[in-house]
Amino acid sequence: MALCTVSDVEAIVQIDFASTLETSITNNIIPFADQVIKTYLGYDIEAADQTETLFGDNLRELNLKHIPVNSISSITEDGNSLTEGNESDYVFHSNGRVERVLGRWSGAKPKNISVSYNAGYSTIPEDIKFTSARISARIILSAMNLSSQASTGAANTHLSDSTNGASMAIVEEERIGDLSVRFADPMLYFDGDLLKESDKVLLSPYKKQVFV
Repeated sequence: MALCTVSDVEAIVQIDFASTLETSITNNIIPFADQVIKTYLGYDIEAADQTETLFGDNLRELNLKHIPVNSISSITEDGNSLTEGNESDYVFHSNGRVERVLGRWSGAKPKNISVSYNAGYSTIPEDIKFTSARISARIILSAMNLSSQASTGAANTHLSDSTNGASMAIVEEERIGDLSVRFADPMLYFDGDLLKESDKVLLSPYKKQVFV
């Protein structure tokens, strides 16, 4: 499940994209924007079943990678199945914390805890959806800005045919007499951070926190 749709991107840029461009946005640009967000947050966002093998290390609680935790189907410790409940073996929290009741997780062996659980959002939060659409919009608008300077047809190397120019005159600043005009860099969003500080503010409530 993608974090946003072509319609979300169109709503931001207020442009009705052609079907061929919509396909490119869906198959290439949105998945890339989504991965940028997931890498920053530190976990997958869409609801899915997960399995992790962890070190017990005599800890009071374990921290699962994917959040929010919706349910835990099973936990085994040193090969023994545990039971969920405040009067049983463990309790879990949506932020990924799994507490051992009246004790600590076994440290008898390495990687001795196996947890199968479901985590993530079945409905993507609006601020995450908006951020994915905004990153996608930056990429596509930069590409459209660059491609609009080319003549029709496929761009070819000038070395193979000096009569076939792509008209790719990327002028950032032009001066005519007293008139000086500076244009936006067509490569602006192909270079530098795709995830802006304003995006990080929107995503901060969902960022994975690791406590040592």
